[in-house]
Amino acid sequence: MLGVSSCDMLGVSSCDMLGVSSCDMLGVSYSNMLGVSSFDMLGVSSCDMLGVSYSNMLGVSSCDMLGVSSCDMLGVSSCDMLGVSSCDMLGVSSCDMLGVSSCDMLGVSSCDM
Repeated sequence: MLGVSSCDMLGVSSCDMLGVSSCDMLGVSYSNMLGVSSFDMLGVSSCDMLGVSYSNMLGVSSCDMLGVSSCDMLGVSSCDMLGVSSCDMLGVSSCDMLGVSSCDMLGVSSCDM
């Protein structure tokens, strides 16, 4: 109720409303008072107070609170909250929510929605 988060049994942590996270029994993942997070032993990351996310060791990325997305280690990109898409590492592009497409790294473009 106070926005304090905890880690589940799998060591997955989440940020509370103040960006402060806590670790589970395995000592997984801390955030400091400024909401800056660090990687846990399983590579599971959490976001800070500014919504800045990080990719974990499995290369899985997520959008931050500002809708800024990034490519994961497998080159898979995702659209952010504003529908802005980016090319992944394999040159595969996707249409954003507004139907605006972009060219991939091979110069191949996709049509809009």
